[in-house]
Amino acid sequence: MEVVDIASGQATGTKTGGILEVSPADCVYDQRSVVVCYNGDQWISALDAKTGTWMWTFTKDDGRLVPIVTGTWHGVVYGWVDNLRWIVLDAKTGADREQNPGTAPSVVNESMAIGPWPGGGKGSSIYPVIG
Repeated sequence: MEVVDIASGQATGTKTGGILEVSPADCVYDQRSVVVCYNGDQWISALDAKTGTWMWTFTKDDGRLVPIVTGTWHGVVYGWVDNLRWIVLDAKTGADREQNPGTAPSVVNESMAIGPWPGGGKGSSIYPVIG
């Protein structure tokens, strides 16, 4: 996969291996500086939105659980692993940022995060924002 600078038409970052096929729908911008691309629980990778360089990647083959991404916001990646165990990652490093966030929101902005209803019932709930 190649990242192309729209202004110049030049490739700024190339990814090889298992991360070859990705559509724009598989990438989310954190509204600050990082684009996170993913393919289910197979791989996740983060791209510096300003330079077009890849910052980190996890694949299923690395021995680490790869999160299902639900959302991103200002340097934070929300998701879940291992049958709905929620996690929060640092978008720039991929490091675990919070061990027990309580949810994995799918809508996040500067005021709130919207995620699953507590306890697994139907519906949604509002949560505080991390980041």
